[in-house]
Amino acid sequence: MIPSLSTMIPSLPGRKLRESQQQEKLKELLLAAGVALVITSVLLLNDSTMFYADPNWKKGYDMVYLLMAESGVSCNVPPAQPEPPFCWRIMTPLLAKILPFDIQTNFLMLAFAGVWLTGVAIYNMAKAFSFSKALGRRI
Repeated sequence: MIPSLSTMIPSLPGRKLRESQQQEKLKELLLAAGVALVITSVLLLNDSTMFYADPNWKKGYDMVYLLMAESGVSCNVPPAQPEPPFCWRIMTPLLAKILPFDIQTNFLMLAFAGVWLTGVAIYNMAKAFSFSKALGRRI
């Protein structure tokens, strides 16, 4: 009978502790991501999201990003291209153009993912700055 690798390598006491700590960190990260996902979903469902068919949609700056996603990105090329600072903000329109769905769905997915990941990042920053769970319960 051939012994397994785990029986051949002696178990170090710190090894199990590190594995346990890593599992706890992963559980905490998944919990934070799940809570942020639920909060973001509730916000999206309760928000008055303005879609392209809304008559007030062209009053905002969303039309600028739609033009950038549809026609490409360049600064000060009349008539369709925006002036600075919109022409420098290229990542969201570029991703919206590349993703496989229609433009409106792509922008909604990017906004949803951005808000969700921002919630996870804020949790991790609060943890890094030593905000405790007890402090969070007092608020």
